[in-house]
Amino acid sequence: MTVTFFPAMTVFKQIYGPLGLALFVGMELAAILNIPLAEIWVTPFAWYGYIFFVDWLVFRRKGYSLILTGTREFFIMLPISIILWCVFELHNLAFKNWEYIGLPENIFLALMGYAVSFSTILPALVETDMFLKSLDIFKFKVSPMQLSQNRLLFEIILGILFIAVPTHWPSPYTGPLVWVGYLFVFSPLNYLLGIPSLFKERESGDLTPTFTLFLAGYLCGLVWEFLNFWAGAKWVYHVPYFENIKIFEMPLLGFLGFGPFALAFIEMYRFLRHCTRNSPNVYYSMKL
Repeated sequence: MTVTFFPAMTVFKQIYGPLGLALFVGMELAAILNIPLAEIWVTPFAWYGYIFFVDWLVFRRKGYSLILTGTREFFIMLPISIILWCVFELHNLAFKNWEYIGLPENIFLALMGYAVSFSTILPALVETDMFLKSLDIFKFKVSPMQLSQNRLLFEIILGILFIAVPTHWPSPYTGPLVWVGYLFVFSPLNYLLGIPSLFKERESGDLTPTFTLFLAGYLCGLVWEFLNFWAGAKWVYHVPYFENIKIFEMPLLGFLGFGPFALAFIEMYRFLRHCTRNSPNVYYSMKL
């Protein structure tokens, strides 16, 4: 009798997606059923389940994925994701649009929960974007546009103002300016540096990558708010306009910010990777 042993990686490629889906569903059920301890860790563990499952779907469709063929970049994304989200957390200390409740009393566990949760933001956006692109159903093209240096500089100055105003005059009313401020700064800056950017896509007339990333922001937003709704450790919002019209915990007007947030977050990531990399990484080579 011949016994065949499959290499560990071969087995992993087959099961990591279904295991991720099981983790996602299991953590959400734990939250809905109010299972002690488990409900506190719903967001970070469910998100890693989502990331694994979507990565598996992309790999099955295209033969490449962030985790399996871009493993190094995946692990680089985790600390970058924490750093970038902490930028927005620092702004929120001033304008207080959201706060966290139900966190573990142990400060070490609370900080670990923050870190693990924040590390999922960037890979979740990228994985969702990659999956949407893998469907090959989105085409969004417009006439090419020449971008003058004056316009690019104007956008950067406008973005700086959008960041500076809520920083100097913190208020729940001025806080939303931050989300588009970073987009206005980093998209033209990346263009001027010669690296992938939304402005380069606008110049070419092919807005398909912009559209799929924009849509990925809203899909991730739905998942974020779905998981947050039943979680024990969660965030709540303080938006001073139409606060009673909500998608799960998120006021509707706040939800509209997920698309621009995704664009800004990826532009900030591209800029950081340009400053730290010596060779093209998986995110560039896949033209995301």
